[in-house]
Amino acid sequence: MISTKIKLCIIHPNLKCGGSERFISIMCNNINTDLFDVELYILDGADVFYKIVNPSVKITFLTIKNVRKSLFKILSIIKKIKPDILLTASNHLNLFLCIFKFLLTKKLKLVVRESSIVSINSKISKYGKSYNWLIKIFYKNINHIICQSVYMQKDLVKNYRIK
Repeated sequence: MISTKIKLCIIHPNLKCGGSERFISIMCNNINTDLFDVELYILDGADVFYKIVNPSVKITFLTIKNVRKSLFKILSIIKKIKPDILLTASNHLNLFLCIFKFLLTKKLKLVVRESSIVSINSKISKYGKSYNWLIKIFYKNINHIICQSVYMQKDLVKNYRIK
């Protein structure tokens, strides 16, 4: 019997000190590589705090300092490696990719990890109203959202009409 691994592409802005970065490192260092073929792309490889020590995870550091300048590189990566799942864990990258999901292949599953309570963060954000509007419009393009808590899940359901 031929078994094929699930091709997982993870894209994250950086591996500096932070909660999402810690999540990415723990996941990559402990993922079942008998089940997943993992490629990790870090947009900005400077000032790495969290190390990926799992030798089965292919890691590529890019030289992109800003998420908004990463679209064409991300599209190129997706076209080249043809992953089954694209995972992100950074709020602004999550939103960015779900806005441009129509440019990705139809079979690709976009999975995002939400790292904050969106309605609370939006209240203190400079562009909170715009951010809220964009989430209401584009988060429906995400196949699966990983929430850290039931409160976070309820926030997305109640305030952003996400199923």
